[in-house]
Amino acid sequence: KDITAQKRTDEQRDLAIRQIIDSAVVSESVVDIFDAVGLDKPNIGLLDEEFLGQVKNLPERNLAVELLERLLEGRVLAELAAVLGREFPLALWDRLVQLEAPDAQQHAVEQLLGSGLLEWRTGDPPRLRFRHALLRDAAYASRWLSERQRLHARVASLLEQSFADAPWFRAEDLAEHWALAGQHV
Repeated sequence: KDITAQKRTDEQRDLAIRQIIDSAVVSESVVDIFDAVGLDKPNIGLLDEEFLGQVKNLPERNLAVELLERLLEGRVLAELAAVLGREFPLALWDRLVQLEAPDAQQHAVEQLLGSGLLEWRTGDPPRLRFRHALLRDAAYASRWLSERQRLHARVASLLEQSFADAPWFRAEDLAEHWALAGQHV
């Protein structure tokens, strides 16, 4: 029997994954999502030995190093975005990236939109939004608490100093960032 015939179509897998994530059912046991939707388990190790061996033997090592830097940069950008919340104004994002990751500033939005982590929200002001709360939560949890607190303090300072007069400014957002920074006001 043909193994590929047993595999679900991409659309069926996407639908199954969305249903699993959206229902967010609490289970008494661990559910293997890949098994549940008929996918082979991928190797999610970013820097596994096989990959590093391939990079080492590439004639274009500089390109490989650049690729690694971009992958790690994408993670840093996702973690920065997560500190801002599930949805946030583009202007606040731009300012935070300018201060925290100036080398990535030029392509930061395109990188996160292209990766599928964020989506564009039109309106006044234009906003960015994580496609799913679980994506935001995973990016947020990947930073150390002390680093998240430092970033929340930086965001609170940005809100106070640069955006207090912006029409989208909300005092409760400012208070939340100070609280998450460990500085209750």
